[in-house]
Amino acid sequence: MLSLSKKAFEDLVEEALADIPKEFRDLARNVQITVQSRPGPEAGRMPDPELLLGLYLGPSLKDTAGGVHPSFPARIVLYQAPLQEGCHDEATLKRQVALTLRHEFAHHLGFSDEELQERWPEGA
Repeated sequence: MLSLSKKAFEDLVEEALADIPKEFRDLARNVQITVQSRPGPEAGRMPDPELLLGLYLGPSLKDTAGGVHPSFPARIVLYQAPLQEGCHDEATLKRQVALTLRHEFAHHLGFSDEELQERWPEGA
């Protein structure tokens, strides 16, 4: 299992965020990206929360299109330990972090699974 410091892992997340196409980054509104070691209470309603690599919390942009915006930011949480446990080298971890971030980011944009496959297949 690969083990990085939290700072090194956060650097991978920053790189992955910078690699998200500008057309999608420009759509993001009021979203916070955080790193936690493992899923906590926020993942309580998910089936098998210990298996989660990431989680999107909050309304999608489609849900807020009517002009009602929550005062708190939506959140993308990436779970460092589960992501690292599935990877044996940094290149594999970097790819998995990017895929997980893109998938959760797509939830923020409000993409259905079909739209995700069509518009952004590398984020599926």
